Formats: sequence, structure tokens, C-alpha cells
Amino acid sequence: MIVKNTEFQMIQNLSVLYELSLAVSDSTNVRKNCENFLNTLMSRKNLSFAGFWVFNREQNHTPELIHAIPFTNYASGKAVFSRALTFALRKEGSLIVDDRSLFFNEIAELTQLNHGSFLVYYTVGAGILLLHRSSHPFSDFEKKQLEKVVQKFGMFTKEMMTQKTLLRRENLLREAIESELSITQSQYTNLFDNALDAVFVYDRKIQQITHHNEAFEEIFKFNPQGIKLTPAYMMPKHQKDGRLSTEHVQEHSEILRKCTSIRVEFLHQRYDGEIFDTETTLINDEGNSNGYLVIVKDISEQKKQQELIQKQLENLNQQNEKLQKYIDSNTQLENFAYMASHDLQSPLRSVIGFAQLLERSLKEDVTTDQKEYLDFIISASLNMQQLIKSLLEYSRVNSTQIEIKSVNTKQLVEVITNELHANIQEKEAVIHIENLPETLQADRTKLRQIFQNLLTNALKFIQSDVTPLIRISGEELPEHWRFSVEDNGIGIKPEFQEKIFKLFQRLHTKEKYEGTGIGLAMCHRIAEQHGGTISVESELGKGSTFYFTIRKDL
Repeated sequence: MIVKNTEFQMIQNLSVLYELSLAVSDSTNVRKNCENFLNTLMSRKNLSFAGFWVFNREQNHTPELIHAIPFTNYASGKAVFSRALTFALRKEGSLIVDDRSLFFNEIAELTQLNHGSFLVYYTVGAGILLLHRSSHPFSDFEKKQLEKVVQKFGMFTKEMMTQKTLLRRENLLREAIESELSITQSQYTNLFDNALDAVFVYDRKIQQITHHNEAFEEIFKFNPQGIKLTPAYMMPKHQKDGRLSTEHVQEHSEILRKCTSIRVEFLHQRYDGEIFDTETTLINDEGNSNGYLVIVKDISEQKKQQELIQKQLENLNQQNEKLQKYIDSNTQLENFAYMASHDLQSPLRSVIGFAQLLERSLKEDVTTDQKEYLDFIISASLNMQQLIKSLLEYSRVNSTQIEIKSVNTKQLVEVITNELHANIQEKEAVIHIENLPETLQADRTKLRQIFQNLLTNALKFIQSDVTPLIRISGEELPEHWRFSVEDNGIGIKPEFQEKIFKLFQRLHTKEKYEGTGIGLAMCHRIAEQHGGTISVESELGKGSTFYFTIRKDL
């Protein structure tokens, strides 16, 4: 049986959503992109509902529904969050909300979903993303894995909203300019002079610019008084496509003979020689058949931002490809480790059994060499069997979700010390247990594995002629419980203190200290599953202190 690894499945989903974020940046249609994002999100995350609210900038950033899937869950098209929930999201960034949480009733009423759990994100000032799943609760690990992609989506959405606002303002300006051409000269002059974009009138008959506004001088960085101003002053020799700028101007003139206006992207040139990107609108001057009005908008900064975003997206895509390769190789390794450790146990038991039968059948006829060979086969097989059991146990830790329950850690550690009583007495060890919380939320079985591994190691790596002293304690932090297992054993060299938490990392030979090199790697994985970390402080010859943390809000 191939067991799917939850962590790698999550990262694989994250990989798909990274690709989605690349697509989102290609358009300014906020609603369409939200629809694409939510559809893909639901198909990849086994969700029953996803919705996105944007901040209504004209009503004090009140969240307003822009899109939801499926939309049939709603009695009306719009709904808003309370100030308290919005404030909490801005403070925390994201929340997991189930039926025990403060805001569950509010969100359940909002979505008409009274079961399951919700995952809510505040997306970079752009809005609020709400996810719902009824099958099994969201985990902190899922929230963390999705956070980067959700925030990236929020950044793109905010950028699209900003561009949409700017485009609306620009369109209003252009519409106003076109409208003013047909009304009084004084109003036309006022609008002409105060426009933020460069505006000028070009007379095709004399091939000269006859009027311009103040913004023209600011954008092109010169005052053309006394100069016979022609378009040649304002454009480079060639455009981005390699063609002459004059060829483009001729084409524009021909088009304007058949229509009212055109809008094009065009390279212009400032007086100091700087070439910059513009969005240029040419409008027929109905009062003058030989002239037209030109509006030049400097979009060079916008282009730079787009290029920067494009480079970031390319880098993100490269990282995504590397991540996918990592996922594929590690998923295969996980499945192989599980199957190999599971399927190899039976032949190993056969080897051990037949070797022991052979030894008993030979009895007194066995020679010294044969006895040595058989002992070696049995010993090596038993070592391999132990390694396979440890590998299988590690695979199970990786492939099973944590089951959160209330755990009395003081009682749990006392049970472990009682089970290790014979070993403790043999080593004449002294165990001190202090400040352990009587109640916390964790997976009891996996928490037991951490304490048992750390205590077993403390009893294993002792110094000769030194009474082993082991102290197990706990400490409450704002967001975590922090535990420590301190010993006065042989200690660990600084260069090995990070390596010991990796799989199969042994610092000593099997002849000197038994073990498979899997125990601390398993502790590291369990701590991660509980939203925590594990580390060690040690000095060679003076002992070690192992620290691990468990999140309070599991």
C-alpha cells in the first residue's frame, strides 16, 4: 500500500497555486482573476466554499464580496465582516476558525455554512479570502503552506485594483478633454492647461506644435519658446520594434483621417536624451482639419514595475520547478521507505529463523568457524530488522496526521520513567521532573515518542564514573510550551549539533552505542507537526540540553 505523505501533498498543491499566481498578473479584470483563482483553489484543496472580499475604498475600507464559489450559498450578492473580525485579521494576518472559535457564528451566518471549519486570510490590504472545508479541519501547517501564495494573490489583486482606479481616472480625464473640445474656449483652455499629462496641438499643414500645456514642459524637460517645435524633438530615431519613429507617425496620421481618435504605446524622448515609455492618445481636432490633439502619459515607472514583477515571477517559476523536483524525489523516497521497511520484515524473519534452526540442528557438530558465521548472520539480521522497524516507525510519523487531544505531560513522563525503570536503576541515574503542564493540546502518542527518545538518549550517552543526572522541565511561553531534557553525559561537538536531527546521522559506532540514527530525526518531524522546533545546546564532556516546543493553539 502506498501511503500519501500529507506534507508533500500540501507542498505540491502550493506548487500548483504558484503557477496560478503567474496567470493572475496578466489582466486587470479583478472579478475574472478572482474566479480563476478560487476555481483552481477549490479543485486543488478539496474545499466546499471559497470567497474573496475586496476593500471598498470609498466606504472606509469595508470588505465587500466580489466573487464566491459556489455562489448559490448566498441569499444576496453582498455581505460584510464585522469590525472586530476585520481588526483581528489585520493583526494576525490569518485565522483558522472552527465551531470553538470566537468568530465561527459570524462567518457561519455570513456563508450559511454551519459545519466544518474556515480558513481566513487578510491579503496585503487588498481584501479578505475565506475558505471552507467540511471533510476535516484545517491545520496550522496548511495555513502556513498556503500563506505565501495567498499573499502573492493579494498583492496582484491590489495592483490590479490600483491600475483599475488609475485607468478610470485617466478615462475620465480623456472623456473630459474630448467633451471640452465642443464647449467654450475658456473651459477648454482651463482643462488644457491644468491636465497632469502632456497635452499639445499639432498642425499637420505646417508640421509644427502650436500649443502645449505646462505638464508638457515638465515631462519633456524643456521650454520650447522661440523654437519651431516638431515631433522630431520629442521622439527617438527608432521605436521598440526597430522601425523608424517617423514611419509610425505617418501611419498614425493616415489612421486619424478615418477615425476620431487612437491610443498607442510609443517611445518619446526628453530634452536631455532620456527615452521613456508613454501611452499616447491622438484626437482629431474637428475645428481644424489639418490638426489633432495629442495627450502623452508618462508610463515609464509603470513599465519598470511591470518588468520588476515579471523578473520576480520568473524567479518564482524557477523556484517552483526546483520545488516540484524536490517533491517528486522525496515523495518517491517516502513511498519506497514505507514499502521497503514493511515488505522486508518477512524475509528477514525467515533468515533469522532458519539460521537459528540450523544452529540448533547442528548442535555439537558445529565447528568454531560455523558457529561464528551463524552468529554473524543472526546478529546482522537482527540489526537490519531493528533498522527496518525504526524506518517504518519514521515513515508512519510522516504519513499520519496528528490527533490532537488533551495531554497531562507530567503523568505522561512518569509513565515513561516507570517503563524505563530497569534501565534507570542499572545506570544508577537520578531523574528530576519539574514544571510540566498538567494540560496541553497535542498528539499523545507522538509527544510520548519525543520524551521517550530524548530520555533514552540521555541514559545511553553517559560518562563513565559519573552518576547520570537528568532534568526534565517545562516552561510556558506566549505562543508555545517549551520543554527541555538536560543531562550530564558525554556532550556533542559544535559541528555535529545541527546534523544529529537528520536521518541516519550517527556520531558513534554501533559497537560503542546502539541505535539506528533515526530517533532524533523522528523527534524533529514530530515537533514540526506540532508547529514547533527542536534544538540542542551542548558542550563536549559536560552534557547536553535538548529543547523542543509545542504550539498552544493546536
